[in-house]
Amino acid sequence: MARLIKTDRTVTEVFPKDGKEFTVDELMEYVGGFFECVRNRDNKVMFVNEYGKIEKLPYNELATDELHPMFFGDMLVGDVLVTEEGEVS
Repeated sequence: MARLIKTDRTVTEVFPKDGKEFTVDELMEYVGGFFECVRNRDNKVMFVNEYGKIEKLPYNELATDELHPMFFGDMLVGDVLVTEEGEVS
């Protein structure tokens, strides 16, 4: 099960269109552009907008709270998609 964590603090369960794996286009649609991956503290994959900080996207407090401790002091901006390992190829 994947979750879309939006900057307005809403969290929505989302599913790949094919029912198995998210495509690159789907990932880009969820985060609003090119993306990069980080791991959260539960070792799930978080997809974030690669240029979010440069584009001054809004701070995402809920997603930031889920960051892996190795990213302590960093912050996430924009909408964030959190997936299980097998939901992306």
